[in-house]
Amino acid sequence: MDDLVRIASGLVASALGAAALFMTVKIARQDYRALTLSPEGFRDTNIAREVVPWSAVTSMSVAPTYFRGRQQFLAIDLKVKDSAWSALTLTRSAKINKRHGGNMWVSRVGKERDFNAFFAMMRAYTKAHGGTVD
Repeated sequence: MDDLVRIASGLVASALGAAALFMTVKIARQDYRALTLSPEGFRDTNIAREVVPWSAVTSMSVAPTYFRGRQQFLAIDLKVKDSAWSALTLTRSAKINKRHGGNMWVSRVGKERDFNAFFAMMRAYTKAHGGTVD
C-alpha cells in the first residue's frame, strides 16, 4: 500500500512539475497574447512585437463577424500607413490580414459585452495621440 501511495504521489508531482515547466517556458518566450496601449502607440503581440504608433492609424472601425447566424464584435479594423507596416515584424496572422484586406485587426480583450468600452478606449487613445479615426 505504501508503494502505491508513493507512486501516485510521484505521478502527481511529475504532472504538476511538467505543467509548471510548460508555463515557465511559455512566459519566458512571451508566447501569449498581450495588448499594450501607451502614448506612443499600441503593441499587440498578435500583430507584431513592435509598437504601432498612433500617428500611423488612418481609420478605425468595428470588424463584425458572424457565428451561427449571430453577429459578434470581435475585433477593431485599423487602417495604418504603409510605412508603419514596413517597420513591423509581422506575425503569420497579421501577414494574412494584410494580404487579404490591408488592415490590422486588434482582437477584443475580455468579454463581448465589454467590446464597446474597448473600442471607445482605442478611439480615445488614437485621437489623443495623433491618429485619425472616423
